[in-house]
Amino acid sequence: MVQQRDEGPDNTLFFLAMAWGLLLSFRVFSLPLLLAGAFLARRLGRQNGWTIAIRGAFLLSLLSPVDVPGLGCYRGGGAHHSGPRLVRCVVGLPTHTSLIARHGEYYSLGCSGYTVNNPRWILVPR
Repeated sequence: MVQQRDEGPDNTLFFLAMAWGLLLSFRVFSLPLLLAGAFLARRLGRQNGWTIAIRGAFLLSLLSPVDVPGLGCYRGGGAHHSGPRLVRCVVGLPTHTSLIARHGEYYSLGCSGYTVNNPRWILVPR
C-alpha cells in the first residue's frame, strides 16, 4: 500500500507567503532558499528542523541589506575592481560622476528600484 503524504495547509500557505515576501523584497540569493524550502516541504510533507531552519534563513535573507548580482537585475557603473567586495547600490537618477568620485563603483536600480525593500549593497564576487 502506497502511503500518501498530506502536504497540509501550513506548507502551502507558508510557501505562498514566502513567494509573496520574495515579490515585496526581492533578493537574488533568496531564490535558492525558496526552492529548497519548497522541495523539503514537498519531500518530507511535515515540519521538521530543516524546513524550519531554511524558512527562517529565507525570511532573514529578505531583510538583508545585501544582495548578489544576477539575473540582469542590476546595472553597474564606475571603475570595476577585482576581488570580492561590497558595492554601493543606488536608486533614482544619480549623478554618475559624483557617485564614481564618492564610491568608485556602484550599482544602479534605476529610477524607482524594484521592491519595497531595495538592497543597499551588492556583494560582487569577482
